[in-house]
Amino acid sequence: MIRCVVEDNGIGRENSVAIIQAEDRKSKSLGLKIINERLNIINQLKKVKAAVNIFDLKDGENKPGGLRVELLLPLELAF
Repeated sequence: MIRCVVEDNGIGRENSVAIIQAEDRKSKSLGLKIINERLNIINQLKKVKAAVNIFDLKDGENKPGGLRVELLLPLELAF
């Protein structure tokens, strides 16, 4: 498996959701739904456990302070 980690120090999901709700957006994000559907296909085809894990980060004062996303995918080497 290959593990890809992306981490940022942004406002975090909690604050992000509050901003989106305050703006009263009508559209709905499908990003995570699409990723999970594709990972399910990979898992069925390759008989592996590909996954995406999302972690909310906290700053020194235990306030939302970013996000960490880990993506686990099967690694195939072809020579």
